[in-house]
Amino acid sequence: MAEDKFEQAVIDKLKSEGWEYLTDYSGVTVNRLYDHWRDILNANNRKRLEDTPLSDNEFEQVKLELTKNKTPYDAQLTLTGAGGVGTVPLNRDDGTQLELEIFYGDEVAGGHSRYVDTFEEEDPVDLVAVSHELGNINRDIEQSEAELLSMISDLAVTEDSQAIIESAKQLLGGHHE
Repeated sequence: MAEDKFEQAVIDKLKSEGWEYLTDYSGVTVNRLYDHWRDILNANNRKRLEDTPLSDNEFEQVKLELTKNKTPYDAQLTLTGAGGVGTVPLNRDDGTQLELEIFYGDEVAGGHSRYVDTFEEEDPVDLVAVSHELGNINRDIEQSEAELLSMISDLAVTEDSQAIIESAKQLLGGHHE
């Protein structure tokens, strides 16, 4: 399935689940999307923010906090939070601290949470360069495996370590001695 057909299928499915498709945000810059998300955060957290919208510094804190998610699991923990409400800590410019709500798991499709598909143009991929780089990576892996096999061969073999050493050699493509 071509990417544009896949994206349209995702949009159609989300719309059928109650999501709203915002065409104003298709093909826009990342900064425009950040501005939109900032507006959403300000609206959803109006009471917590005591009607004082996020400053540039405060919004940068929110973005920085989210970059701490290094795995999909970390991101899922942030989004689900306690009781299905994802939050991030915020130190306001005035020194106050609060938890800013960023996602409402139980209100997806018609609630506070929103989805924006940007239909961004993607840069072309140089497949020749990718293929060349994969070749370099494979050579690096083979070299590293050979070095590890050499180091493993230098290990003192005991009755207890024999099976572990043989397994490591097989894993790295070495042969039984």
